[in-house]
Amino acid sequence: MTAPGGSRFHARVRAVLLEVQASPDQQLRALATPLQTALDALAEATTFVASTYAEDPRRASAGAVPYLQLFAWCGGWQMARAAQVATRALAVAVPKRRSIGQARHGALLYRSSAAAAPGLASTVIHGAEAVLDYEEELV
Repeated sequence: MTAPGGSRFHARVRAVLLEVQASPDQQLRALATPLQTALDALAEATTFVASTYAEDPRRASAGAVPYLQLFAWCGGWQMARAAQVATRALAVAVPKRRSIGQARHGALLYRSSAAAAPGLASTVIHGAEAVLDYEEELV
């Protein structure tokens, strides 16, 4: 089964999100909200691009840079996944504390920066006018 919009990426991130939400570790669960926010913003922007491109490819393409940035924010799922793996390793091998700390630190940095995702989605969806208003020879 594919995720909305046919995205395997979305499905993979969603699977990690569900695992993080179900984690007994409070620090891991804290990553769920920003990851959900970024994933929702990406889904909204993807729906816009997919539904607009056939009729108006210029409008759909105008937000290409912030759209790609949304993928970067959703890339925080890798940080959440690394923190999850490191947390499991802690239960087995205490000497891995350094890698656990690094994974959690990266995940927490992601948590604080993922708030930009809805703004990026809004730029993708509503920002085309700023690009399309230029005379073509000026672009």
